[in-house]
Amino acid sequence: MTGFLTSARKSPGFGPFESSLERDFFLLLEFDRTVLAWHPQPLTLPVPATAGLRRSRYTPDVAVEYADVPGGSRLARVELCEVKYRDELKANWKLLKPKLKAGVHHARVNNWRFRIYTEREIRTPRLTNAKFFLTYRERATDGDDIYRIASVLRQLMHGTPAEVLASPLLCDDRPRLLGVLWHMVSVGIVELDFDQALSMSSPIRLIDRAIY
Repeated sequence: MTGFLTSARKSPGFGPFESSLERDFFLLLEFDRTVLAWHPQPLTLPVPATAGLRRSRYTPDVAVEYADVPGGSRLARVELCEVKYRDELKANWKLLKPKLKAGVHHARVNNWRFRIYTEREIRTPRLTNAKFFLTYRERATDGDDIYRIASVLRQLMHGTPAEVLASPLLCDDRPRLLGVLWHMVSVGIVELDFDQALSMSSPIRLIDRAIY
């Protein structure tokens, strides 16, 4: 599977992917609020000849710039990443190993990190949540609705989506306000554990520093 994933908020604006696994990883990067930018196929490295293998070239799948805090603007670290299925890594390890070593070396010289991501790290509950909440991130939302939900959460301190929507302050249009709540989660006003499956009983809380 090949295609392009368009980024709504992060440089460079779009990214080509060469497998569904790469696409899923890019979705995680797009959703991650600690990611400042992601750059598909950012560079090509020379790979010296090794025993039984000719000199070649290696293009890592993506370089990722991370902020020091979610929503921050200060660069904290850069990761050079390779995305591969585990079976592919195992089947082609002899060919891939010198290329990955070139990636590790380049990252080390530049004080970056080099990481390999497989379906084990990518296809998790976080990916399911990312796909769901990205559909709400750019949705037009009334500021008064956001303020009302934030007021309920402030009173509860900690709660669940079901408890928030049960508030008498939100009794007028609960289905619509649920969409507003999901928007608030998607933009970082409300926090929940994205590594757990989402339900109406998932613990949520208002982020104190959020601006709304």
